[in-house]
Amino acid sequence: MLPTRIGVLSHAHGHSNNYCRVMQDFDDVELVATWDDNEARGRQAANAFGMEFRPDADAVINDPAIDALIVATETNRHAEFVERAAAAGKAVLCQKPLATTLADCDRIIEAVHRHGVKFSVAYQMRHDPVNR
Repeated sequence: MLPTRIGVLSHAHGHSNNYCRVMQDFDDVELVATWDDNEARGRQAANAFGMEFRPDADAVINDPAIDALIVATETNRHAEFVERAAAAGKAVLCQKPLATTLADCDRIIEAVHRHGVKFSVAYQMRHDPVNR
């Protein structure tokens, strides 16, 4: 089985680093590339997790060698990047919260449905007893 090739769009949400830390040990995952508009933060993550840093988000989004994208930009930018990822045909894992407005939530839902991509929100603590 070929590994799922992952790209990361920003490390503004620190959880993206935790995901990469765990996934770098998975046999069925390859961390390929990352972009961050904070270049120092992006390069630091790329070095830590063995990914290529790309200074242009489109170079990650439109890379045919990448199967799925983790969107971990600032929350108010999630809709923009999920739309771009979905239009490129990528599966998307979006860091929580989904968006800062209902209109942006609707944009995300519409893009995912229009392009027929796999999508999930990373709500990793939903089973934590304090949150149940």
